[in-house]
Amino acid sequence: MARSTDELHVAAWTTTGLDEALLLTRFMLPEHAHTTLLQWCVERTGRANQPTYIVLAGLSEILAFLVPEIAYMDPRARSVPGAGIRLALYMVGDRTGDRDLRRRVVAAINLWLGTIYGNKDPEVRDDVARSAGDDENWVSIEVHTRLQAHDGICAIPENRLLYDALVAHAVDHLSGRSIRFASGEERTLVARTPHSSPFEGIDLVAFPPKKHPSRDAYYSEVVTIKAATFPERKEAGIHILARPSIRNWAVPVGYDLTGSPARSLDLFMPSEKASGGLDDYRHTSFPFKALVENWEGVRQRREDRRIVARWESHRDHRIYDLLRRLVSPGSLADGDGIQMVSGRDGLWVLPRLAPGSGDRYLAGGTGVGWPDRLDISNSLDAPLGDMLLERAPTMRRISKTMSVESPFSEAAVNAGVLEARRAALIKTLGVLGNGKELDFLVLHGLEGTPATVRDKLAVILGEPARRDGTMTWEDGLTINIVEAPAGILAEALRPAALTDAERAGRTERQIGEMLRARENEIGVEAARRMAAWVRGIRVGRTGVACTILEMAANLQGQRGDPYTFARRELARQRVLPQVVLWDDEGVVDDKYKAAIGDCLRMLGVLPPYEEDLRYAPAALSVIQRNASNGVEKQSFPLAARVKEGILECAVPTDEGEPNWQPYGLAALAIFAGEYGRFNRGRDEENLGRFHMFYDTALEQIDDAAGASKGGGVVLLDGDRLGTIIKSLQNGNLALDNLQVGNRSFRPADLPNVRMVRFVSDDEKLPTYYHLEDTAWPGGLFAWDDGARTAYGLKRKPKPMSKFIPNALISRHLAPGDNKVRDDKPRRLAAMDEICAVFCQPDDDLAAVRMAAHRLRQVHTQYGGDTRLPFPLHELQLLGRAVTS
Repeated sequence: MARSTDELHVAAWTTTGLDEALLLTRFMLPEHAHTTLLQWCVERTGRANQPTYIVLAGLSEILAFLVPEIAYMDPRARSVPGAGIRLALYMVGDRTGDRDLRRRVVAAINLWLGTIYGNKDPEVRDDVARSAGDDENWVSIEVHTRLQAHDGICAIPENRLLYDALVAHAVDHLSGRSIRFASGEERTLVARTPHSSPFEGIDLVAFPPKKHPSRDAYYSEVVTIKAATFPERKEAGIHILARPSIRNWAVPVGYDLTGSPARSLDLFMPSEKASGGLDDYRHTSFPFKALVENWEGVRQRREDRRIVARWESHRDHRIYDLLRRLVSPGSLADGDGIQMVSGRDGLWVLPRLAPGSGDRYLAGGTGVGWPDRLDISNSLDAPLGDMLLERAPTMRRISKTMSVESPFSEAAVNAGVLEARRAALIKTLGVLGNGKELDFLVLHGLEGTPATVRDKLAVILGEPARRDGTMTWEDGLTINIVEAPAGILAEALRPAALTDAERAGRTERQIGEMLRARENEIGVEAARRMAAWVRGIRVGRTGVACTILEMAANLQGQRGDPYTFARRELARQRVLPQVVLWDDEGVVDDKYKAAIGDCLRMLGVLPPYEEDLRYAPAALSVIQRNASNGVEKQSFPLAARVKEGILECAVPTDEGEPNWQPYGLAALAIFAGEYGRFNRGRDEENLGRFHMFYDTALEQIDDAAGASKGGGVVLLDGDRLGTIIKSLQNGNLALDNLQVGNRSFRPADLPNVRMVRFVSDDEKLPTYYHLEDTAWPGGLFAWDDGARTAYGLKRKPKPMSKFIPNALISRHLAPGDNKVRDDKPRRLAAMDEICAVFCQPDDDLAAVRMAAHRLRQVHTQYGGDTRLPFPLHELQLLGRAVTS
């Protein structure tokens, strides 16, 4: 009998037994109505380059409330291939003759138009809404479930609409069904009508929520249903995934910053035809921001802050103003505060909490422990079985021994290990042009920091022969400790302001542009002063250096935060920056050790013993950043390789050629903004630059790997590269044939490398559970041991040790059970997909998969596993270094 630790039961269902076709009903907005709304959008947004789709802010929330039969909506639908895009609403089954449904769609569109475009001609608004009542705009669609015959390794439907149809039908079968837990508790699944196509999945909330035992808060399980495909499971067809998570509700007490994610106000209410059971409930969500309404009173008269909700979809209207138009006026409390309404007249209005909004006291975030994952999966088997879906088979452990030794691991440290760490640092400093010497700047805000940094350096590298202003070891390694106050580098930038005279006679948009220009002026001046400050500390020394820069934690995320400017100006003075935040309680001691370790990582110190590597590791990735905190929107490719014991990184030139250099110099270039930027567009010219970079980089990696004893292994970032290298998407994935632009690479073209695609996005992978008391499984698992595709679980990290027992405890134990800890997180190992997509004829496939998996165990900062393997992990960290 297999041990529980050798098995992973997955919450995934195969679709090979489906009926020949799934039925959907579609309402599509007619062309004349689309044209009218598009023109209104252009006027409202002021965008000269308005896309051809309509901005539907608020419509999805209203439709979800008034027409819960809608399975999903698609603002970019086409009536036939090649036709223009228009808004379409989809429903399960044939609803073309349902006149009541049409009337409610008309009413919802009218309500939306009156809210968003109340200044437009009422007759024109009415004409747009009444198009939902016309027969010619409604059609019944048969979505065939047949799959394509092709050479790839993933299932592809003949009709791409099948993905959405599968999710919509699965949710329809699950809505109103019960989840039964081993304790005897039951919850009814209430679907949330999605605001767009179900690519990201559709949520079903276990209703009603549970009251928190000690706080005025609620929480419940949420099951997200989505469609997915997996490499080498073409014959199993498309899979339906059910991802469980925990949702938390309470009155928000903090306010949101400009960059904070939108919160959501969840609304549950019985339908008008409710029979009194929970299966009649409908559910929708309204994104909002929690803002301070009385800032002037807070600042001038020290009033208490009044937190109000602003509907993100239309900032001129408060959420409650809209809700009162949808529900009975007496059901909601007066005022603009987000108050919880729990069960009054059957209505539930619950503000959702989220870590990204700064909320605390969450009941475990996304963590659902093993017993509840088991109960949820078993509860879904029967209703999904009604669709002829079958549970996917159990994954089993791959037994393959392959260790990768690292001098930076948390194993017992002896003199030989400390000597190996120093040797790796000395080798890196040599290729950086420093000889055996490193300047380490301690730019502090706390008095005791320099001494602490010296102590931690001695722990990491061994006790030096000398450790005053300069630390020197017997092998010649020298680290010069340069102490200085953080000064201007850690001071808030002065706020941008305009005088009353400058504001007079100008629109809000003009004032905003003037404020942004003023902020840029302040930033340029602050950068000049920062550069002068660092030059004064370095006193003419130009070798690559590292620094620990201390900043007050209360600057983080605030206007005037110097973080981005300070890191950029330090890098322009050839100093690799690591920022440590301090508050009134100081800094946790281990933060300094981790910060020093990350400085070694940024220098490019090789974390494993080179002679233990079966293959020389390399990686390809792409950095894509949205504009935020003074950083421009940008995109650029990256590559890494280990060549002759040195970690190198390729940063693009302006023309798109890879410029290989030691990792530390590449890190400085990215911090300083000295690299070729690509735009985010998908035009042919821009994609051509990406393809040229990856073509050339692969050939150069192959050349370098030819000198390595076992060749090389290239780790491909499947989560990010798929938009650029289309052959890495599941629908185009084929073994031993990598298509990059117009070039096709086969093993004979790159004879020294094999390639492994990593997918680490939780949303694309199935959740799993165990049948016995397994707190934290680790290792490599697969549906088929002989396949190239496996699924990795990283080892348990030390900080998680105190959370491990909660994975074994259900949130639904019998009353009085002393194991109940509902407010404790359930921490579980995340799953990664590891697919050897490109191999040489004589390769040991199991060894290729395992080598890629083991590379997550080497890192200069952490002794435990990283989510992505070395050096793919290092490339992603460079993405966070962008400062320009």
